[in-house]
Amino acid sequence: MKQIKKRNWPDFEKMTSVQVVKWFDTHDTGLYIDERDIVDLEDETNNAMLNIRLSRSVKRILERLAETKGLRGASTYARQILTETAKKAA
Repeated sequence: MKQIKKRNWPDFEKMTSVQVVKWFDTHDTGLYIDERDIVDLEDETNNAMLNIRLSRSVKRILERLAETKGLRGASTYARQILTETAKKAA
């Protein structure tokens, strides 16, 4: 099986909008996408672990905020904040 080489995206910031449109009209973007770059933001399974260090005061604040929102704890609230932020940024 022949392996197709992934290509690098051009620097669209250096192009005019007309050049960008022309580039997309004349190129197969499938050659530029790596399957590892695809992110499923609808995946709600919590099966990946991320360990971060926070100050005790920040953790206490997260615990209080979680309690006011009826959530189980600081980790649950932090996960909710991180997930919402990531979806907005993507």
